[in-house]
Amino acid sequence: MVATFPDCEEQQRWITLGSKQWQEEVGDTYGATDKEITAVMPSFRTVLTLEEIAQVAAYQRLQFGGASLEEVLADCGL
Repeated sequence: MVATFPDCEEQQRWITLGSKQWQEEVGDTYGATDKEITAVMPSFRTVLTLEEIAQVAAYQRLQFGGASLEEVLADCGL
């Protein structure tokens, strides 16, 4: 995830918007790699709080991105 979203704030935006709203507001690609959106990811805007979205991003960055705990917490605002 860190390679795709070097900035946790952008990753949180992706989680918040989901793929459809992202395409409407940002474009047809996402992340630093400009990966084309080919699947549907739901928006979590009305499902999770902003803090929960930050926690999801932090978990993904720790689990799949290989970032350190201290780095992730600071970058994700936790």
